[in-house]
Formats: sequence, structure tokens, C-alpha cells
Amino acid sequence: MNVNAVVLAESRFLAFDPRGADAREAMQETMEGGTLSIFDLDSIRVPAGGATSFEVETLDGEESVKELRGVVIAMQSSRSYWKSEFGSAGGNERPDCSSVDAIVGEGNPGGVCDSCPMNEFETRGHGKACKINFNLFMLFEDCLLPSLIVLPSSSHKIAVKHFRRMTSRGIMPSSVVTEISLERVQSLDGIAYSRVKLRSGSKIGALSAEEIRAAAEYSRQLAPALIRSS
Repeated sequence: MNVNAVVLAESRFLAFDPRGADAREAMQETMEGGTLSIFDLDSIRVPAGGATSFEVETLDGEESVKELRGVVIAMQSSRSYWKSEFGSAGGNERPDCSSVDAIVGEGNPGGVCDSCPMNEFETRGHGKACKINFNLFMLFEDCLLPSLIVLPSSSHKIAVKHFRRMTSRGIMPSSVVTEISLERVQSLDGIAYSRVKLRSGSKIGALSAEEIRAAAEYSRQLAPALIRSS
């Protein structure tokens, strides 16, 4: 990606603003001959136990924030399956089967995800043994690169429905500011967990026409590489 291809005369987003010129030049040098992947990005996950704050890595260390606010430049569903309950071996074990597009799995059992027996309810408790995630790539105002927001299966349908509602009204996710917050809910087993709430639109923070065009170009350049590596 040419990180200097979407610079405007002025923008509150560092990725589009001239004040980020030196940082963009330095980043461009590190990217020459290489490709950007999700492993180069900061990752933010939905917390466990019904917590209502995200833990975000900053230059000063980890910080708790109530909302994430930025422009979504790409999104992708993925799947992971562990024969044993995830975390039973320490939490770092690789999945037995995974899918980068939530369509075809690789590993054991592998194959088409929709027809996989591990994609049935009550194959692990009341839920599915194969977990689906929703990966959002969100650009914050003070960053040159997006962050990876990983939404678990409990928030997957909420996110898909939200962005489908937007596109059905002719609104591209990269053309508006999106806000993600958390609410505490309880499962059928009585276990508390965190679930996302999403809002998008001009009431949260309007983008100028120039920023909308810049965000669309930023998404066009960055999204393919990120989705391939997710």
C-alpha cells in the first residue's frame, strides 16, 4: 500500500492529514517489498465475564475504554474449532480446524462450514463447537493503520445485521464513523458475558466529502491484504 496516496489538505484523521507525513514516510520504508497482514495490527478483543470496557494498548500501556470509535475499512467472518474446550491446554493451542472466510474449513474435520456437524447447536453445551468470529478493521483518528477488532460468536449476528442494514440503505461502512460499546448479558447457562452494541452515522461524527473519498481509497488499498491474511 502507498500510505501517501490518500493525504488531504486537512483532516482530523492522522492517516489522511499532512501532520502525519513524517510517520507515513517512515512506515512506507518498512513496508517496501513486504505485505501488511493482521499480525502487524493492534488487536482488541471483547472481554470475558460480562465486562463493559475494552482493554486497548497505547503508547503509555494498557487502557480501559468504554467505546471504540472510528471508520470501518474492512470486515471478515472467520471460524475456529478445537476438539477440546479452548483454553484447556493453556490457551495458546492452535485450532484443529479453521476457516479464514467462514465458508470452507481447513484441518480436521475440514470441508464446507455450513454442512459441518460441528456447526450445529448443542455440539458444545447449548452452543456450537465451531466458533465464528467477526473481524472488523477500524481506523482511529490518531493512527495510520487500522486496529483489528475481534468480535466473538455471541456478537457475530449483531454486527452482520448492523452492517447489512447500512449497506441496504446505500451507506458504505467506510463513509461513516462507527461506535462500538459493550453490554453485560447472561447466557442460558446463567453465565455472564459481554456483547457488543454498534452505532454508525453522522450523529456520532460526520466525515467530510474529502474524508469519505480518502477512506474509500484507503479501504480499496488495504482491505484485500488484510482479509487474505485473516
